[in-house]
Amino acid sequence: MSTSVAAIAKEAFDAAAAELPDVIKTGTLSRAAGSDTYNAATGQYVATAPQTASGRVLFATEQLGSAADPFPGYVASQNEDLVYLEGFSLIPVENDRMTVSGTVFAVVRGRDLLRAGGLSAAIVRPV
Repeated sequence: MSTSVAAIAKEAFDAAAAELPDVIKTGTLSRAAGSDTYNAATGQYVATAPQTASGRVLFATEQLGSAADPFPGYVASQNEDLVYLEGFSLIPVENDRMTVSGTVFAVVRGRDLLRAGGLSAAIVRPV
């Protein structure tokens, strides 16, 4: 029997939420409309529609600069936080907006952990 990164991430977030309900937050990731998709056949950029995805967020600022840091070499400012995202259908990218508990954050860096979907990390700062 095989399992996916998304299933493991969901299990981990479920367990953390059961034991520490204040730690796991619900969040929304928003991406503005843009022209960031390149069509090689036409040689033009294609307009993209705005996108929104919801999921769960865990703030993990103590990992920045440690061996477990998913953004090695990045020097975060004091107002930036490392977050892990579970259940989102979007992978966070620079300039996305993330809303958690009424606070809006700008995504500074983002990545799909393990390149398997289901678990992402981002560095965010309040806007």
